[in-house]
Amino acid sequence: NIKKNEGAEIVAYSPGAAIFRKSYTSEFLQTLNSPLEIFLEKGFEVNAKIMDSSKMPISAVKIRAENDPFKPDASLVGVTNEQGEVKIPNCLVGDYFYVYHPNYQFIKIKIEEKHKTEPLEYTMEISFQTTGVLKNHKGEPLANVDIICQHRGNRRVINARTDSLGNFSLSTMTPGRWTFQFEILNAAGQKTWHDVYIKDKNEQFQQTITTKEN
Repeated sequence: NIKKNEGAEIVAYSPGAAIFRKSYTSEFLQTLNSPLEIFLEKGFEVNAKIMDSSKMPISAVKIRAENDPFKPDASLVGVTNEQGEVKIPNCLVGDYFYVYHPNYQFIKIKIEEKHKTEPLEYTMEISFQTTGVLKNHKGEPLANVDIICQHRGNRRVINARTDSLGNFSLSTMTPGRWTFQFEILNAAGQKTWHDVYIKDKNEQFQQTITTKEN
């Protein structure tokens, strides 16, 4: 179900082979006269070590091939041990992986030629929290509203929901520009989007939505 003017990224997994990941345009896919052929390659193993800013190892860090908020561990390729070490199998130069731990800022790593012989080392920074409140144009809190936040750079997604007072909290935030989507219709019958630039500390902001009159 590829729509016009929309592309698609195809990701293929197979035991003993590197992950296949390639984007195609809708025009290319819609004009195919035969099945799309995908060729898998045997990759190499990369030794990785994940540490915090004081160079202490971080255990239980998850390495994922995809950043899917709905099936987060479907593409899990490894988890760091007590020494912060993990082996990433079947890599190719140019591959990228998503590194996640609930207490640290999310990072994206890329495999380079040197990692065939040198260990890959990355530092994770402790994450911070952003809080906010959602109200309508009368100043009344909007309760039980789902909020979807996506980082404009790495496309990471975090979900939240307002409480009875319209308050919400987002943990494991990282610096950068985020797009907030509030799952409630405004007076124009549309969902409200809001761009927020998160700096390097805990922040709080307020969002007002002009809602439809009952």
